[in-house]
Amino acid sequence: KKKAQHFVEKLSPYCEKIDIAGSIRRGNAHVSDVEIVAVPMRQHDLLGQPQVKLPTPLDDFFRKNGVQLIKNGSLLKKFIHGKMTVDLFLPLRVGNFLGGYCPLGQVTAQCLTT
Repeated sequence: KKKAQHFVEKLSPYCEKIDIAGSIRRGNAHVSDVEIVAVPMRQHDLLGQPQVKLPTPLDDFFRKNGVQLIKNGSLLKKFIHGKMTVDLFLPLRVGNFLGGYCPLGQVTAQCLTT
């Protein structure tokens, strides 16, 4: 949990909201990876929709710090720190955060709330 909290502290200046997820949040004794859900600060269009294809301050942080991303999508980033894999899930809005966050392909009405 300390390692996950370290990542949250490092990444929080670049996010609207961020929190630990997955097996660490559930308090499981065996943890094989770190999962974090974060809504990165994004530019918005005139209608207030987040611009997913534009780089975010979080992307700049990874680039400036030489983080080698295994996956570098707009909704999921993955990297390895030491022996630990870190999955960073990136919903578009705070309303899609944690309780309402849906993995890709598992969209429900709850996930679509804003």
